[in-house]
Amino acid sequence: MDSPEHLAAVTGGSTVKSGGILPGELELATRLILGDRELAVLPGPWWAYLPEERLITYPEALTRTWSDERLVGGMCHQVAEAFYTGRRGRNRIEYWLRQQRRHGYPADSMRLLALTVNDLRVNRLYLQRRPGAGPYFSELYRVLPDLEPRSDVGAPPDSSGFLRPPHHLFLDALTTRAVNRRWPGNCETPFTPEMIQDALDQTDRDVERAIESDDVESMLRRLTGKTARTYAGLIGEWQAMSQQTDRPAGEEGGQPNAPAGEQDATAARANAETAEGEIGEEALQLRSGSGSSEAVQRARQRLQQRKIASLRVRGARRLLDRERNSHQSPRWAAELVEAIRRGEADERVDYENFDYLAAVNRLEKGIKATVEGDGRHPGLAQIMDRRRQGESEAHRRPRKRRSGETGNIDLQRPERVLTDPLNAFLKGLRVPRQDRQRDFASSILLDISGSMVQKGYPTRKFDRLADSAILFIEIHERLRIPFEVIAFSSQVTPLWTFEECVWPRQLSGRAAPYEPRDHAEIFKRLYDLDHKDTDDAGALAVALERSREQKGLKSVFVVTDGISSDPALLRRALIDMHRRNQAALPDQRYKVLAFGVGVVKSEFQLAYQPTHDGKPLASCAGAVVENVAALPEIIRSAVDERIRYL
Repeated sequence: MDSPEHLAAVTGGSTVKSGGILPGELELATRLILGDRELAVLPGPWWAYLPEERLITYPEALTRTWSDERLVGGMCHQVAEAFYTGRRGRNRIEYWLRQQRRHGYPADSMRLLALTVNDLRVNRLYLQRRPGAGPYFSELYRVLPDLEPRSDVGAPPDSSGFLRPPHHLFLDALTTRAVNRRWPGNCETPFTPEMIQDALDQTDRDVERAIESDDVESMLRRLTGKTARTYAGLIGEWQAMSQQTDRPAGEEGGQPNAPAGEQDATAARANAETAEGEIGEEALQLRSGSGSSEAVQRARQRLQQRKIASLRVRGARRLLDRERNSHQSPRWAAELVEAIRRGEADERVDYENFDYLAAVNRLEKGIKATVEGDGRHPGLAQIMDRRRQGESEAHRRPRKRRSGETGNIDLQRPERVLTDPLNAFLKGLRVPRQDRQRDFASSILLDISGSMVQKGYPTRKFDRLADSAILFIEIHERLRIPFEVIAFSSQVTPLWTFEECVWPRQLSGRAAPYEPRDHAEIFKRLYDLDHKDTDDAGALAVALERSREQKGLKSVFVVTDGISSDPALLRRALIDMHRRNQAALPDQRYKVLAFGVGVVKSEFQLAYQPTHDGKPLASCAGAVVENVAALPEIIRSAVDERIRYL
């Protein structure tokens, strides 16, 4: 069943292919396209993206039958699934299917609708980001590839084995229409019965809007309602047809897990002459009018089915002939990834001419959510103000008078009434609460080692580091907390100092609108410095020494991928800091908060979540940032815990 010849006939490939791409080359190309995404690429039974296993699979047999362009197109589609669906998107689809099941719709068939539309959605997003991949997607969809195995229903009840379920025909027609809208005439339009065409026209607008959605949630909202009801109606038609036959479903001997196109193409080749011959017999019976009206009606239905089958057979023949006669694809070369990514350079950040204010504007929503809160959680401004005033007895005024200090004349020095009137009266001095924390200071350490970035080759890791740094800088600027920015690789380089943290005084009662300070020079230097080893222990020692003179609670924020050049030295530095903290006052202690971007989790935990005497160090904590959008919540939680529990 999985022979190259069979797969070629089913999927629109050719059994004669010389000098094609090898499985190892295809896997290498896919890893280069994935960039720093931690996904494995392995041969498997069919095309699949498995988010739980962080795995992409491809059918190895197709490397001997499909053209190189089409294989790369299939891989680009799986990469698009990983980029724009992911585990969260798959979970949203499963939740949507549970809702559809409550309406009485079969979940397996509804899943095909959601996955087919999502395939077209992720392809659009991928091509929008990497237009150079257009020729590969175009080749992939020259013949519909059945990326989602259609095993939701059994074999067709018709004795010829040709007829496909109406909802499968609907999905084919939907995909063909979307492909031909992007590449006119790219995909041959299959014969579409009137019932399918009507369903397609009724749902066209909603389906097109679903394909244009930027996220899975929006796509599913647009499929709910008319599209889901229309599609469920087609499923019901098939169920009714299945009940009219005495033959059990699945008796045809087809493979239940193979793509539906396999059964159709195999049956089409085996029964082509029989199908075309039977059309004449059915037509003759109808013209003669022999038999009862019920028999004539059944004959009319069978005739329509034979016509559909005949058209599918002719179409399959034409497609196979065209595939066999097509030119042989060139061998895979290093230019493949460059071609796929052509056009993507426009979206890369130019760090040599970095626009800090534009980056702040892009991240403004996350910055405001961190500082001011998001409606569900308090922002850092409220958290730190509460900590500055003291958290115990929250409804009591922040300060109180000492007993006996009533503001009367100081009777112990009555002569001051004449000699020093300003100091002759008791002023009623107030004492602060014991639990308040007035002063804070922070050091922001940025890992620019070779595992994060190389000059001339900015990576997604470095983009995340830059976004994280902007978020930290703006938090400190808006809350007016003294901070330093320090870059570290083989050398430790301060880029912004505590002495530069000067803010204008507010002269009027009304606060002026916040205007970001331009820190573009920090990021230009980050990109321009040498990117070599990771001296995180040395950077920590410099940060602790430079912040020693600062008042109050001191924190060290580290943005890194956790790959330390000397983990043992970093561990000793963290343990030494922990021991010094034990001898310091609670409001003068240090704490390291590490944020991992593009990390190897095991390395990160080893470096920044160490244990001492069997217990985790209280002086350091780490959090993995898988998505920059989640960073505001991670920072809020980390800082809240930091200043709440000294």
